[in-house]
This record gives sequence, C-alpha cells and structure tokens, in this order.
Amino acid sequence: MCKRNLKLGLVFLLVPFAAGLMSGCTYLGKGGNAEASKLEFDLRDIGIKKAVDSGPMETPPPEKANDVEAWAFLANNYEQLENYEYAEKCFRKCVELKPLKKIYWHALGQNQKHQEKLEGAREAFIQAVPLDVNDVFGLATLAEVDQHMAKVAEARYYYIWALSIRPDFPEAWKGLHSIAHNLAEDRYLPQLEKLRANPTEAINRLLAKEMVDAYLVGHGEIDPFYFGYQVSRGYLHMLAMDMDAAESDFKTVIEKKPGSTEALRAKVGLVSLYTTVGRDQEARDMIAEVMKLSADQPDVWYNRALVERRAGDVKPALDSLGKATSLAPDHTGWSKLFEDWLFEERRQRKGAQT
Repeated sequence: MCKRNLKLGLVFLLVPFAAGLMSGCTYLGKGGNAEASKLEFDLRDIGIKKAVDSGPMETPPPEKANDVEAWAFLANNYEQLENYEYAEKCFRKCVELKPLKKIYWHALGQNQKHQEKLEGAREAFIQAVPLDVNDVFGLATLAEVDQHMAKVAEARYYYIWALSIRPDFPEAWKGLHSIAHNLAEDRYLPQLEKLRANPTEAINRLLAKEMVDAYLVGHGEIDPFYFGYQVSRGYLHMLAMDMDAAESDFKTVIEKKPGSTEALRAKVGLVSLYTTVGRDQEARDMIAEVMKLSADQPDVWYNRALVERRAGDVKPALDSLGKATSLAPDHTGWSKLFEDWLFEERRQRKGAQT
C-alpha cells in the first residue's frame, strides 16, 4: 500500500537491511527478480506454496545476542525465504529489545499477515499506533486487518483517523467504501464512490467531518471510540483553520481521557496547532510534554524544527528536521525542506568564513 539522522539526517535507522524493510506499507519487501516474484505470488494464489527450509534456525553470534539490527537482518532473510515461522521468532526478539520502535511492530504485523494470523497481526499493529499517532499508512493497514476480521466498526474508526490527517488518502476512502453497507451507511455510497475514484475531490474533508459528526451524535462518551472521534474532529477543524474549535476538542479529550492514546494524539495535535498559529512558547511547552511520553513522534520533531527555525536556532532546527525525516521517510516534503535548509546552512557558513 505504501513505502515507509547523516547522524540526524536522512540515513535510515537500520542500515544493513534498509531496502528490504522500506518496501511495502509495513516496511518489508520480497525483492529479487520481478518475474519470479510474480510467479511465486500467482502460485500462492492457487494454493501452491514454495518449499521452505526447515533446518535449525540461525541466530546472531553471542556477542550480538542483544543487537536488534542483527535479529532484524536475520528476520528479513527468513522473510525472503518465506520461512515466516523463523522470521516471526526473530521479529519477536526485535520488539522485545526495542519495544518503542514502530518499525519492528509493523514488521511483526506483516509477518503475522503472511501466516494468516490476523489476531497476531492486529495486536502488532495496535502496539505501533501510539508510537506514531499520525502514521496514516500504519492506521490504514490496521483498518484493513480489522476489515478482514469483520471488525467493521474498528476499521471505520482507523480509516477516519487516517483521513483526519490526510483527507486525500486513497486507501482509507477505498476501505470506507467497501464497508459502508455492512455499517448501514449506504447513504454515503455516492460520495464514497467519487472519493474512491478520486480522493482529491474537494468534498473529502467535508465528508470525513460529516461521518465523524454522525458518530459523535449517535454515541455517548461511554463508547470506546467516542473520544478518538473527537480528536479526529479536532484535526479536521484544524485543517479547516477553525483553530478555536480544534483546540477545544483537543483540550476536552486531554482532560477527560488522561494518559490515553487519544490524549497523546490530542497533545500532538496541539503541538501542530500552536506551531501553525505562532504560539511558539506554548508549542515548546507541549513539545517537551509529548516527548516525555513518546519521544519518536515525527510530527512533533517536525514542529520543533519549525519553532527552532523561527527562533533563529538554525543548527538545532536542522537536527530536529533530520530526526523527523528519519522517523517518517514517506514525508517527501520534509526531505526536500531538509535539503533546502542544509543547503542554506552551508551557504551561510561558507559566507561567514570568507
């Protein structure tokens, strides 16, 4: 479905096997000859499975027993060989060693999907969600798993969560279209059909907001998804530049669901809001608060870079933007901005030396 610091720059966290982990929406690809890969895919479709070497599982040498990259390298090799059972054991060691790195949870989730262990896949993807609350690709993958498990209310929740961040996200509109009838939401089908075909239609944000509002009206605060939808409404308000309404939604959720993923997501939203409207001291305070709770939120690092840049802290801003880019390489706009800032910083440094 999709692709996902130079010390704080553009170098990915996992150098030896970055290419394998970067392809596919859960960061793992098969690689190899394209025709052979297609043939293997087609054979699996009709129930013919590739033979898997069932010899003893390889493990890292003793001196690398706690080296997460060594385990991930082995896991990726086993994935290439389609030995998903051994790959699973390696990925489980990765999440044991680095439980706060979403990439390993995503990899484990994809591995579970390969083995048709949907409950395991769902649990892995759920573990990844609070580690980057604005990862639309991870959210859509989780929603897709829920959809396959006939958890359509959950799938709707995660698809709309993704749309509150990116209203033009095609996978989310396709997913909502496919489950609308199961949710007795046929009234949305004409608009969903348009957005499935062209997610950039001007109605995208408006329809997402309408679907959020409908849920909030029809459910009370006791509903497990209520406050999550309220945060989504806050994000959609923010996209419409209705900052007062957005701030109200975010602060309500923070007050009523302290310590929750919903509250964390609302705080990340406040970081973006404060940065956007130039309330830089409030942004700095909220950034510090969020980083104590969850240190690797890409959007928080990006907004920190913007605030630092406005304060004239060029080098820290460059470092923060590099960190954001390394955490979310799919944000191509951030990568381009990093290149522009790096070029300008070097030009200024060269000018100061002459």
